[in-house]
Formats: sequence, C-alpha cells, structure tokens
Amino acid sequence: MRYYQLLEINPSASQEEIKRKFRHLSKLYHPDKNNGNSIYLNKFYEIIEAYEVLGNPEKRRYYDELLINKKSNYTTNKQESYAPDYSPRIVDFYCNQTFYFVGDHILLTWDCKNADYIQIFPFGYVDVLKGQIRYKIKKWDTKELTFEIVVKNSYSSTVARKKIVLKNGSELAFSAQEIKNEKEVVYENIMPWGVGFIAPFGRSSRKDYLIRLVVIFLFLVISVVKFSGNEHTEKLISLCYVMAIYAFMMCSSRRLHDIGWNSLWVFLTFIPIINVGMGIVLLLYKGLDVPTKHGRKPLF
Repeated sequence: MRYYQLLEINPSASQEEIKRKFRHLSKLYHPDKNNGNSIYLNKFYEIIEAYEVLGNPEKRRYYDELLINKKSNYTTNKQESYAPDYSPRIVDFYCNQTFYFVGDHILLTWDCKNADYIQIFPFGYVDVLKGQIRYKIKKWDTKELTFEIVVKNSYSSTVARKKIVLKNGSELAFSAQEIKNEKEVVYENIMPWGVGFIAPFGRSSRKDYLIRLVVIFLFLVISVVKFSGNEHTEKLISLCYVMAIYAFMMCSSRRLHDIGWNSLWVFLTFIPIINVGMGIVLLLYKGLDVPTKHGRKPLF
C-alpha cells in the first residue's frame, strides 16, 4: 500500500487519476520550488519511483498481486520486487564519547532515511536527514545525560527511536577500552582559574601549579610589606598566612589529583617543615594523560 500512500490515491484509482496525482505531487515537491531541501528531494524521488510502478499497468498488476498475497516473502535482493520498505529508519545515531566531564564538547552524529520529521532531544527539530551537533557540557551534578532521536514520516505509522546515555565521568572507574575511545574528545578547562585557590576540585598541571605557587608567594610578600607598621600588623599578617596556607592546600589537592595520588596526601601540607618539600615533589611529578574521576588532563 505504500506506493498508493505516496501518491495519495486509492488502490482502485484509474491510470488517469494516477497520472494527474503524480503531476500535482511532483510539482509540489520539486527541488526547484523547495530550495533543494533534502527532505523534499527525498520525497520527490520516492514519488517518481511510485509512479514508475503504478503508472505502468503491467508493473502495477504485479504490485497489486504482491499486496493481495500477504503470505509471500519479499527479499531486498530481488530486482522484480516493487514493495520496498518506506518506514522511517535511523541508519546511525552516534556520540564520540562514552562518558563526560564538565567542559566537554560532545559531538552527536545522525543519519536517517525516509523521514520528514526528525527531533533530537533536548535540542529540538532538525531539517536534514544527516548531520552533526556539537554540545558543550555545563551541568555539574547530573549522574548521566540522555540524548534521543525520534524519526517519523507522513506516509507510515512507524516511529523510529534511539537513545544515547552518557555517564558522568566523575562517578566512573574507567576501563582501558573507554579510555581508548576518548581520542576524539574536545574539551576545555571549565572552572574559572581563581576557583583553584579556594576549592580542591579538578586537576592542575605542573605549569598551572607553579604559577599558583608564585601568586601565593607574591601575595604573602605584598601583604607583609603593606601591613608593616600598622597597629594590627601581627593579626593581619597572621590572617594572610592562614589564607596562603589554605590556598596552598587547595592547589596541592588539585595537583595531587593530576598525578594520581590520593588527595589525603594534601594533609601533609599541614606540617610546616615539609610544606616546601611537598611543593617541590608535586612540581617534579608528571600528571596522568588519561582521564580520572577528577577530570581530564589539564590543558596547560
């Protein structure tokens, strides 16, 4: 019945009605009148194919016999079969990642057939049968993200669906295969640079850690010079020392995340005698190239 549905006619229609309907629909869906829209172009070719069968009395008779004989099995490799499947199909719906971190730019790719209605959640409708969407991850507290594609057309009651579920990388233990699949990832350091001084989240490279240590040292020097001679000098300088120690601990924690050590080691920085030693050790150790539960490899 699909060829009759494509031409919007009844199976009892005369050859003249078929010809008249074909002319009307071919003008309606002609690419020149629809700016080359791929969906209309696809429908245009399908209308031509339907007319090639129904417009030929011999092929139409054979086609009608196939419709009547419901028990017949049709295979796609038979050239004489004139009843192809026109239900909407999702050829491919793919994401370049299996898990995510905040700051990732995931890439969704889709390829559909026989569709004039394509919706990708949470983005909305798309007007091409094949394409890509790049999406930046901004959510911190989600355990997973779900993307779904829904495909329909106007001449079939079938609805095709497919889902992709990505897990939050901060809650995963990564397998070797998952890490191997992460070569195509595009990401950025989403956390503002200043946050690294007050929160022990994420990872810091050696270069980033060194810059932070220099900033902390300069902060102490400027504080001592600025508050010298002040009647509250001792209290103010003590406060600056406390702030500097706290910032050093937070930065060290981020650096520990990058080299793969347990973040509890950061408590060694409580002991003043080994503070300098800990800083030197963290500067000497190279960070991990693979993602960890604390995030991806720092970009600098």
